[in-house]
Parts: sequence; C-alpha cells; structure tokens
Amino acid sequence: MSHIYGLEKTHMAVFNLVGPGSMKSRLENAVTSHLLHICVEADIPKELSDDYRNIVETLLPRGKHSIISKLSEVEAEHYAQKIVVLHEKMAHIVH
Repeated sequence: MSHIYGLEKTHMAVFNLVGPGSMKSRLENAVTSHLLHICVEADIPKELSDDYRNIVETLLPRGKHSIISKLSEVEAEHYAQKIVVLHEKMAHIVH
C-alpha cells in the first residue's frame, strides 16, 4: 500500500509549523489543514497509526472543540515536535 498522500500531508503540516504566527496558531493550522485530511487506514503505515491518533485525538477530541488554544506554548511546541517526528518516521518507512 502506498502511503504517499499521508507523507505529503505530514510534510505540509511540518511546513505549517514554521513561519509567522504564534506556535498555537501554526499548530492549529497544521492539524486542521493537513493532518485531519489523512485517512489512517489508507494513508498512515500501521506501525505509526497510534502515533498519528495520539496527536490528532488529543488535540481535537471527537465531538469537542480543539484544545490547542488552551495549551501552553511549551505544550504546543511538544505537539509540534510530535508532528515532526511522525513525519520523519513516515519518510523512513515510505522511501
């Protein structure tokens, strides 16, 4: 199974984590504009599905609003780092 789409979406999420704006706003954009569009079963290697779910389901609990605005800057940076690590792991598996 090809996981290229998932790799592309995590890549774009990482790009959203750098640049102007607060860490929280960049994190919010990375998650809502890119990570949410990933289908875990089709786009994420099985061995990384828990990592993906941990990030997305913690930051955007089902049926609830995003908790990103309630995070401290340190917590937001922690989740940004998790996204970068997820992307790095995917790059090693997919390529």
